[in-house]
Amino acid sequence: MNDHLNHINFLYKPKLDYIKNFLDKIPNINILEFGVMHGRSTRFFLDLCSQLDGKLTSVDMNDHSKLFSDKNWLFIHSRDDNVKLIDRLKTEKFDIIYIDSLH
Repeated sequence: MNDHLNHINFLYKPKLDYIKNFLDKIPNINILEFGVMHGRSTRFFLDLCSQLDGKLTSVDMNDHSKLFSDKNWLFIHSRDDNVKLIDRLKTEKFDIIYIDSLH
């Protein structure tokens, strides 16, 4: 693994481990994630959804729809400041909204 990916993993792991302490006991967890990029947080949330029979919805302006093939995952190709999308999503109950984006 190159130094850049090692650095990214080093930055993400403590943050995701901290989050897991709060989420790993929520059955049927429903997660909304803004920002996919390399898919590290997405993979983490999908693993959690698999354990807890949950669902992950990820939104990113870049098309990462082929990054994972998982029945618990819905990818939405959109900017996270898309007002129509936010209006549609606000009708759903999410246990966590994870914002990892610059928009």
